[in-house]
Amino acid sequence: MDVGLTVLLGIAVYFVGLSLVAWWANRHRPGPGIRSAAYGLSLATFGTAWTYFAGIGNATLGNWSGIANAIGPVVASTIGLPVWYRIARRVKQENTGSLSDFLAVRYGKSLAVGVLATLVSIASALLYLALQLKLLTEVIVYFSGSPRWGASASFVMMAALVAMAILVGARKPNLTEYNRGFVHMIAIDSIIKLVGLVTAAATLIWLLGFANFAETMSLDPLITSQRFDFTFIVFTLLCITATFTLPRQFHLSFVMVERLEDIRSLWIYPVYFVVWILCIYLISEAIRGGLAMPGVDARMQVLAIPYMHGWLLATVIIVLGGVSAGAGMVIVELTAISSMISNELILPIMTRFWSQTRDRRNASQDVTRIRRASMVAFGLAAWLVYLRLGTPLHPFNLAIIALTLSAQLAPALLAGLYWRRANELGAIAGILAGLFAWVLIASSGPLLHLPLIDTIWPHHRELTFSFSALASLVINALVFVVVSLHARPRLIDSIQAEGFVGHSRESPVHLSSLTHATVGDMRRLLTQLLGDEEARRALLEFEVSMHIGGLGDDSLVTPTLVLTAERILAGVIGAPSARNVIALTLAADRQDAASIGRLLDEAGLAIIFSRELLLRTLESLEEGVGVVDNELRLVAWNSNYLNLVDLSLEEVHVGQSLQHLLTDRGVKGGNSPVRALLRERMDHIAEGTPLQAEIPLGDGRIYRLFGTRIAGHGYLMTFTDVTDMRRAAMVLSRSNEELERSVRDRTQELIALNDQLLKANVLAEQASHAQRRFVAAASHDLVQPLHAARLFIGTALAESGPEGSLTPLLQRADIAIEGAHRLMRALLNLSKLEMGAAKPKVAPVDLGSFLEAIADEFRGQADAAGLELICLPTRLRCITDRDLLRSMLQNLIANAIRYTETGRVVLMARRAGENVRIEIRDSGVGMAPEAMERAFREFERLNEGQRMADGTGLGLSIVARIAEVLGHKVSVRSMPDKGSTFAVSVPITDSPERRVRTRIVPADLKGLRVLCVDDEREVLAGTAALVTRWGGAVTTAPSAERALQLAEQWDVVIADYLLGDGMDGLELLRRMAARCSARILITATAGSLPEEALLREGVRIMEKPLSPMALQTMLVDFAGRRGVQVLQDSASN
Repeated sequence: MDVGLTVLLGIAVYFVGLSLVAWWANRHRPGPGIRSAAYGLSLATFGTAWTYFAGIGNATLGNWSGIANAIGPVVASTIGLPVWYRIARRVKQENTGSLSDFLAVRYGKSLAVGVLATLVSIASALLYLALQLKLLTEVIVYFSGSPRWGASASFVMMAALVAMAILVGARKPNLTEYNRGFVHMIAIDSIIKLVGLVTAAATLIWLLGFANFAETMSLDPLITSQRFDFTFIVFTLLCITATFTLPRQFHLSFVMVERLEDIRSLWIYPVYFVVWILCIYLISEAIRGGLAMPGVDARMQVLAIPYMHGWLLATVIIVLGGVSAGAGMVIVELTAISSMISNELILPIMTRFWSQTRDRRNASQDVTRIRRASMVAFGLAAWLVYLRLGTPLHPFNLAIIALTLSAQLAPALLAGLYWRRANELGAIAGILAGLFAWVLIASSGPLLHLPLIDTIWPHHRELTFSFSALASLVINALVFVVVSLHARPRLIDSIQAEGFVGHSRESPVHLSSLTHATVGDMRRLLTQLLGDEEARRALLEFEVSMHIGGLGDDSLVTPTLVLTAERILAGVIGAPSARNVIALTLAADRQDAASIGRLLDEAGLAIIFSRELLLRTLESLEEGVGVVDNELRLVAWNSNYLNLVDLSLEEVHVGQSLQHLLTDRGVKGGNSPVRALLRERMDHIAEGTPLQAEIPLGDGRIYRLFGTRIAGHGYLMTFTDVTDMRRAAMVLSRSNEELERSVRDRTQELIALNDQLLKANVLAEQASHAQRRFVAAASHDLVQPLHAARLFIGTALAESGPEGSLTPLLQRADIAIEGAHRLMRALLNLSKLEMGAAKPKVAPVDLGSFLEAIADEFRGQADAAGLELICLPTRLRCITDRDLLRSMLQNLIANAIRYTETGRVVLMARRAGENVRIEIRDSGVGMAPEAMERAFREFERLNEGQRMADGTGLGLSIVARIAEVLGHKVSVRSMPDKGSTFAVSVPITDSPERRVRTRIVPADLKGLRVLCVDDEREVLAGTAALVTRWGGAVTTAPSAERALQLAEQWDVVIADYLLGDGMDGLELLRRMAARCSARILITATAGSLPEEALLREGVRIMEKPLSPMALQTMLVDFAGRRGVQVLQDSASN
């Protein structure tokens, strides 16, 4: 088959296929996902035949204008996304059907602005369509091989495209109604051209070979100054603005958006053109790598290469891609421009004719015919422009001129969205100034030949079109701003600016004084322009939305009805024409139409505000909300309500019967529990009976229905998701049951534990009593030998006298026994403290004499070990328990001597802030840092110590326990083989210590009768010997019973507290009170007895082991101080 015939057949199949896609989409309703994807793909109509063929050809020659054309939409749809959303919202708000209509509405519904924008768009579109015809004709001429077919082929091509545009783009008079078939057709068209481009890239790379292609890319840098020059930058800026200002792009981007949510698929747009840019780059590199066909125009190389290599299928696909790029653009441009021509140029004249003749019976058909005729006329004009300008002008120049003309609308468009001061005069002046400046500069006028410009920019003549485009836009914007600032805004300017830039405010509206138009007049107007069915539906929606019954034709129109009609008509004949038609209808020979027009301007903002407020409020609610009127027709709803009753947005509109919707299975074909319940309760809703029910859904959710009558206006239904609340209630119920069961179980456990605790308490109490008895027994039994020893030493001292040779040794022995007693007493006291049976006896301690006394105890032991024991003098005092502190230091000094082989042990005290730091330093074996904590554990002995001496491992643990009881801090510093320093931190004080000093002088107790009672024979013998040595007459008794059997009288009775199993010493002394003058109780547990109470009874207490000097002092007191001088003073250091 001939290649040319094959290509022509493919093009025919392409057109038929597009028609079938449009037909299928109009008959079916694709889901939201397909609809959104179709929206994103349809925008790719920005990629035209010029971008397809000329873009590749220019890139092959080093001009990247085709890539700049693709960069524009990428930037506009990403960085410019907020602008995109703002325009879309305003288009839907105002129901505008074209770019010129949008600008006219923004600038006070100005017909002048609409006409000027339309004329600029027509000039731009004529050049752009001529450019597409030029490139599409070149394709046909290339395959036919005959240039003479160019004119006829271009005419046939344009005729086919006009027919397609009429078939899918001008089916109804209402431009703003979503044209599903049109959008889906353009989306498929976009896919075809991208497939063609990708096929071209893959084919050329394959033909060149991957190795050669890689080498070509390595030799050709991507970024060069020749590619990214001034022209590239200007062209990119023009393409960015053209994304918003080209009529076809505005129509697809904003007018054809069915729902604003579809804009979320806008990401397809930039991704599409990123792929487009990559393909153009790869194709141009492959052609530059050696595939270029000699004698073939650069724009046709992409077709010639696969064709010459015999790749017929690839050639057909590439041709279809290029044809679709041009055809899709032309179809959309014809649709958009025809609406601008009809709404801004023709219909304003027609509306005046209708107002004069009062004959508008076929107005809706007239609107459609005018639009179709506009398509035919504009297509013919574009073909004529192609014949006149297509050959002499380069395609790139045609493109930049068309884009420059379209860009003149950008300042007015963008400023109108964000600047309140922008007004009609500024917009008109800016556009005209930009056009004049462009014509003046582009035509190489006098400005381009000024010497100053030649000096600053020597190459400006080579960039005439680029420079003129940029300069015209700058002048346009400056003039627009200056004129807008100096022009006085009209009321309508301020109102429209507030609606586009800010938030609406309500204005009072009073039409009754200006017009007597009726609802019948408005009904006839809508019927003439929309058709009977559309007009009836529009009025029904109005009745339902306003909660009113049937509107009588004789009723006077309301402001809301008038503005609703104006908005509906704006989508058919344009905003300026709609405003004129409404104003003329209301005037009806009674008032000036201009006055009514001004009043309509004041009313517009209040109506828009109320409607949007209702919709936004309902959509913001988490509940599903639906409202029906008294005849069960839908008035208002939100998306949550539709989801619950299985309805889609497409099948619902104001005024529909809810009963009919619930009976019909609808688009979703669902039968949800909510839907079923509403069908069952439809009678209750019709009667206005309050409803309340909970509805479980299949997915586990639970909804609560509340239904109530709205006074005089219908019925309100709300559906609240109570799933979490019900789940919480179930969880709470289960928790309560589990809690009750747990309480029962825990109660039984507690009862059992209480029984065990009572038993444990009894055992603990018994153990405590046993422990206390043990401590008491230990206090008595351990002290008894020491007590006897001190008595015997006292007797020996009395025999030796002060100057005796044995006196020093006896004194040291007495001191040693006293130290042993104190240590034992400290340990017993510690045991009591830990049991809670006693408290520390805190008092001031003079550390100088205290430490020296301790050192004296250990000097003999140190001398025996060959060590030097040093006690440094000090005047510091501390406050502590004297015996417990003594026990701590004794343990520390004993350890220091035991684990030191050579050197010395130092005992010292120094001030450390609010404490006294008592240190014991030695030069012994020391400890490793990791072993220090282990050294304070019970029965723990370190390896170094075990090698040197025996021990129990209790010394440091006792120190730690006493420190904890007293609240003193114990610290240690030690290094192996270097020695250790143990320190005890004790609170410092300035209070002096209170103590008694005694010294022995010859004494005579003759005539003093003393009874000694003790169950220990050694103690009894020692006491008797000592008192007899002092001259007293002593009688002894081994028990209380034996003492009571004696009939004599005594001066003093000395009794031990514990006297075996019989009567204790205290009871004995109480019974002997009448038989003696003084009573002395000897005990090892003095702290456990009420000393002050016993003293009032006349019983003196002395603590074991008894000090002979203390006993002598007390007996001398009783004997009237004969021969003994007792010096009592307050000793203070």
